[in-house]
Amino acid sequence: MRIKRALWLLICLWTCSAHVVLAVDKEQLYQSWPQPVENQLFTEERFDELLEIKSVYQGRFHFENAQSFAIEYLSPIKGSLRLKNDLLVIDFPQRKLQTGLNQLPEVAQFLAPLQNLISGRPQALETNYQVSVETLSTEVWQMVLEPKSTMNLTASRITVTGKTVDNQTRVQSIKLDFNSGDWRLYRLKDE
Repeated sequence: MRIKRALWLLICLWTCSAHVVLAVDKEQLYQSWPQPVENQLFTEERFDELLEIKSVYQGRFHFENAQSFAIEYLSPIKGSLRLKNDLLVIDFPQRKLQTGLNQLPEVAQFLAPLQNLISGRPQALETNYQVSVETLSTEVWQMVLEPKSTMNLTASRITVTGKTVDNQTRVQSIKLDFNSGDWRLYRLKDE
């Protein structure tokens, strides 16, 4: 009898202390996706598989409209990758280039996911990626994008982590894992 009561008490305590996790589905997430801001500060952590080196950069995503997007690096280097329609402008101290984006498909595959996520159009990635959403806690969610089986894309996996509080969705990080083993993790900063 005491064992049954003790078990019942443990079950009640566990049930009362368990967090209620509300499921977030993909369509709800798309509808509540944050609207783009003109300048979104970020910290980028990069890992180079070949050299086994991690490096950290500071910068901002610059959004003008759906066809105009830039990644501006502020430190430790200064420079930018700007995309306007299908024209890519690379402007770094040791490297300057202006070319059609179709001339650099590996860069296009790297920029397109970032551009769509930052510009508030995550559903546009479904053309090339299978999208799944997982609820991690009452407020935190994770979206995982993996190339469709027929696609050979540079980014082998994209993981977006965010938070939804009071129906306000915020993207916290975007991680791109590449086929080479390299990865880039962008942590978005609050203004």
